[in-house]
Amino acid sequence: MVTKTEITDPNIYLLSSEQEYNQSLKQGFLIRDSIELEGFIHASPREQLTRVANKYYKDTIKPLILVVDTSKVTEEIKWEPAAGSLYPHIYGPLNADAIIEAQEIALNENGDFVL
Repeated sequence: MVTKTEITDPNIYLLSSEQEYNQSLKQGFLIRDSIELEGFIHASPREQLTRVANKYYKDTIKPLILVVDTSKVTEEIKWEPAAGSLYPHIYGPLNADAIIEAQEIALNENGDFVL
């Protein structure tokens, strides 16, 4: 399991559809149902993106990786255990100006993401 002291990347990552990303830019924030259901938005460290994408995003139209600068996030971020590792959880809406890059991704010839 990755520990908090081993986390050196200043960014966290969200998988998203292009539509959700564009809506967040218009609104100025990204909000998901998980805030109401669980109290936070699920994010990932870079090394878990392939696993998360293959588990949850194979049917997403125009999927993206959203790169989030943690120093710009206005809500609290907590690194919490899940699926045998630590994952960043954003406890409130994500302010869109913290999203510093949107990277297009696609399934490979085997129908999987390799990120």
